[in-house]
Amino acid sequence: MIVAFGPSLDSYFIAHGAKFYAERLPKSLHSKIASGDVIPAHMSWMSIAKDGQCWAADNTLSGKIWWDSTIGKPIQKAFMGIPPAPPSNYVSFSEQPNGYFLKGINPGAWSAELDDIYVNSIRDAQRDIDGFDLGLTRIMFGVGGSHIFCFDNGFQAKLQGIHDHPDNALHKVLQEFALRGPGWTIGPGSALSLHDPNMFVLVFQHIANGVEEIRWVGPQEMSDRITELIKAASSPDEQAGVVTSTRDHTSSINVQGFQPWH
Repeated sequence: MIVAFGPSLDSYFIAHGAKFYAERLPKSLHSKIASGDVIPAHMSWMSIAKDGQCWAADNTLSGKIWWDSTIGKPIQKAFMGIPPAPPSNYVSFSEQPNGYFLKGINPGAWSAELDDIYVNSIRDAQRDIDGFDLGLTRIMFGVGGSHIFCFDNGFQAKLQGIHDHPDNALHKVLQEFALRGPGWTIGPGSALSLHDPNMFVLVFQHIANGVEEIRWVGPQEMSDRITELIKAASSPDEQAGVVTSTRDHTSSINVQGFQPWH
C-alpha cells in the first residue's frame, strides 16, 4: 500500500495493487495522474509537501522519479545526480517550510535541509545507533517535531507532544511492533500527516518472512477506502481507477486486525 497525505485534512492519495484514490490533491499531481503521466501501479512511495506546492513519487519500472516542477532545485539536482547532494531516489518533506530529507542511491548517502530539532535528533542517533548512516532508508515526518527513522532492519521513533503520550494511537501502534522484537520495519508507502497529529498510515513489514500488516487512523472516507483497497487487491477483478468524493471529513480510527481504539 502507498499513502500520501495532501495539503488539507481531507486530501490524500491511496494506492494498493492496481486501484487507487486521489482526493483533493494539488492540481499538478492530479493532472499527472489523470493523464497517465504518473502511474500509481508503478510506485512504491509518494511524498507531498505540507502546503501541497511540491510532490514527488518513484517509478519502479524506470527507476526514475516523478516530481513537480516547483520542487526545490537542490532536490531536482539530487534526483538527476547533479552535485552537491548525492544522487538520490527518495525524498520526504518535514513540517517546516522547505524542509526535506533526501536518501542517496548509494548505501550511507543522504542529505537534508532541516530544523535544529531534527538535526540534533540525527546527531544523537548517529552517536547511539551503530551503522546509523548505512542502515537509514527514510525519515518520516509528522506534526510537532515527531519523526521516525526507518532502517533496512527496523525503525526508531522520536515522538514529541501529543504523540509522546502512551494513550496516543501512533504511540500505541509503534510500541506494539517494537515489543514484538527485531524483524519489523516500516515500508516506504507509509505516511504521517503534517496537519493532524492523529492521522497516519503505517505499513509494517517483517524482514524475514515478508508479512505485511497495516495500521491507520484517518477520516472515515479514507478508512473505508483503505479497507476497500485491501480487499480489492486480492480480487481477480481488480481494476485501476480514480474516484473522487465530496463527503465531509469525519474522524475515526480503523486498525486492521484489532478493535478500534478510542
